[in-house]
Amino acid sequence: MTWRPVDRDELLRASGGSPVVRLATDDRCLAVASDAGWAYVGPWRPSGHWGGGAFPRAGRAFEPGAADESSALAMLSGLAADRGVRIEWFSTSPGAVLRAPGGAALDRPGLWSFLWIDRLPEQPASEVGLIELDDTLDAEEISTFGRAHNPDFEGFPGRGLATRWVGARDDEGQLLAIGSVHRLATGVAHLAGIVVHADQRGRGLGAAVTEALTSREIEERGVCTLGVYTANAPAVRLYRRLGYEVALDFATRGLPPWPAPAT
Repeated sequence: MTWRPVDRDELLRASGGSPVVRLATDDRCLAVASDAGWAYVGPWRPSGHWGGGAFPRAGRAFEPGAADESSALAMLSGLAADRGVRIEWFSTSPGAVLRAPGGAALDRPGLWSFLWIDRLPEQPASEVGLIELDDTLDAEEISTFGRAHNPDFEGFPGRGLATRWVGARDDEGQLLAIGSVHRLATGVAHLAGIVVHADQRGRGLGAAVTEALTSREIEERGVCTLGVYTANAPAVRLYRRLGYEVALDFATRGLPPWPAPAT
C-alpha cells in the first residue's frame, strides 16, 4: 500500500468527516492517505504536544501483517522532521501492531476513547452546588485531590492549560469533585481532570461537574470534547447518558525521540 501526502481538506474526506479530524486538527496538521486508510499528526494543544494516528477508512481494513500504520508513522515522521517538529505520541486502532522508525522501543499502548457533543446535555440540571476553582491559586489542592482519587489524573493544574476549573465541596470545605476545561489546538473545548472522591461516587457529582462544564461550552462555542480511558466503563456510560458520542477508540503509544539516539 502506498501512502500519499494530503492536505487537511482531503484528510477530512478520507476520514469520512471524523470528529477527531474535524475538531482536533487545524491547517498545521500533516497528513497522508491511501485507498485503505488515513493518518495524521498535529499539535494537540495550542502550545504543541504533537501526535496523531493511523486508521482504516470506514468499511475498510488494513491488510494483516502489512505494517500499514508503521509505514504511515515513518512517512509522517519524515514530514514532521522537515517541519522541525517531533511527534510525541501516535495512535492506532486497538490491537494494531506499531513499530517506530528506526526500530526504537515504544511505550505500552494506553486504550482510550475520544468523545464529542454538539448539543446541550440531556440530563436535567443538577442540584449539586458547584464552585469555581483557580488554576494557579488552587493548583496544589487540585493536584493533591486528583492524585489521591485517580492514579491516572491528568488535569495538569498550575501549568496554564486549563481555562476553567469547577468543583464541589462539603460543609467543611473539603473537595468532593473537580473538573476542568482545556483547549485543543483548534480552540475546541476538551474536558480533563474530572475526578470524584472515592467515597462519594454514585451521588451525581461527576455528572454535575461534566454537565456544568459541557453546557457552558455548548452555549458559548457549540461543541465540546473529552477523552476517557476505554476501560472506565462507568465514566463512558455517564458521558454517553449526557449525550456524548464516541468518535474513535485509540491505542496510543508515547514515542521516543526519532531518529533514536545511538546506544
